[in-house]
Amino acid sequence: MMQQNLLSKCVHKVLTQYDTDSVTTSRLSIDYLLYFRSNCTLDFDKEKVTEFDCAYDQMRSLGINTTIVESCYNNSFIRPGDEDSFNELLDEDATVQEELGIYLHPGLTINNITYRGYLEGQDIKEAICSSFAKPPI
Repeated sequence: MMQQNLLSKCVHKVLTQYDTDSVTTSRLSIDYLLYFRSNCTLDFDKEKVTEFDCAYDQMRSLGINTTIVESCYNNSFIRPGDEDSFNELLDEDATVQEELGIYLHPGLTINNITYRGYLEGQDIKEAICSSFAKPPI
């Protein structure tokens, strides 16, 4: 589970570094998470593919450079590739979570305020829309 969280973080980091369009970056990040959840969890055929292979297949289907994501993943450890060593990206997440008061996963922050509600599309949409000082038309 932690490996996939880290891979997802690397997907977002790589997209942010190489694509200046934040809407495209956000959309691809969310699409990756949705594709992974739909195609790589629970019932995927463990004999034919590992969870990592499935994750990389989902990235490729979205045009995400898996070599750069894999490099991000491996190099995020204090000893590159050693998953038992300290991880800088996960430590950054833990620090931000503590600062924002996020104690449950998944957590959602809107305008630096921790969302406390149902993690359903309509509820989240309403929370985001109500956070605008001047709602978009």
